[in-house]
Amino acid sequence: MSARFDTLFALWSEQIPLAKAMEIRFEETSGDWSLQAPLEPNRNHMGTAFGGAIASLATLTGWAQTWMLLPNPEATHIVVGKSTIQYRRPARGELIGTAQAPSDDTVSDFLASLDARGKAGIHIVVQIHSDGVEAARLKAKFVAIQKSA
Repeated sequence: MSARFDTLFALWSEQIPLAKAMEIRFEETSGDWSLQAPLEPNRNHMGTAFGGAIASLATLTGWAQTWMLLPNPEATHIVVGKSTIQYRRPARGELIGTAQAPSDDTVSDFLASLDARGKAGIHIVVQIHSDGVEAARLKAKFVAIQKSA
């Protein structure tokens, strides 16, 4: 899986410079993965994580989850169709973003729709943890659009 993330991070470094500025990195353990970002470049005047940084990490985590579901992600654009975020607690340490894996049926429907129509949406839930507690939760619809040939 890390080879796919290497490709994703190369794409982000070219097209989404915020990911580099936030110092986001990929971590994989026992088949699960997360995106992580240190507090220092993402803090606010209170010494906690800036809300925009939390939202950005959550969005990129959901974006990555969607990207990982695609059989040929380089041939697809991904955009956010709609999102809401709930901030639950101040984040005082490293930020860790994890996406809940959609069901197999949801993924199958998403890929079938993308293949048939060239465009499909999928709902992804992302949690941001810091110091072992949930700091925020993002619920978003990510839309994949096949690139023109």
